[in-house]
Amino acid sequence: MILISKDTQGILSLIARYKRPLLYIIVGGINTGVDFVAFQLLYFFTPLAGAVCQGISYTLGVTCSFILNRKLTFRDHVQAAITRQAGKFLLVNLASLLVSVAGMHLLIQAGMSAPVAKIAITGVTAVMNYFGYKWFVFGIRGGKMR
Repeated sequence: MILISKDTQGILSLIARYKRPLLYIIVGGINTGVDFVAFQLLYFFTPLAGAVCQGISYTLGVTCSFILNRKLTFRDHVQAAITRQAGKFLLVNLASLLVSVAGMHLLIQAGMSAPVAKIAITGVTAVMNYFGYKWFVFGIRGGKMR
């Protein structure tokens, strides 16, 4: 018989309670990695321009995000047709892109450095995307974070 300490039980309880947001963060890290690695490979090993590499790598990251969030983060609420969910997913990401571009512009105009503004706006869009995916794309309702 394995004995689990109260501290371990508390940690396991927190993980169970916030499983969905934790999975979302993990999936986000994977998506970011796919985007970053794809960009680096395309930029350094093809004759493509940087903007083209960014477009391709961003598209790969968003595609990875959709697949992993559908299969892992929100899998218990995958009821609609994949094409309908993909369309809604793209709308959420378009809104996020607009918020990020506008937010970057405003923060830089206010005197914030571009790298700090990028970190700040990424936090805003990550939260925005989580709730957009949860409520709009996958139709999860209710007050619980799970």
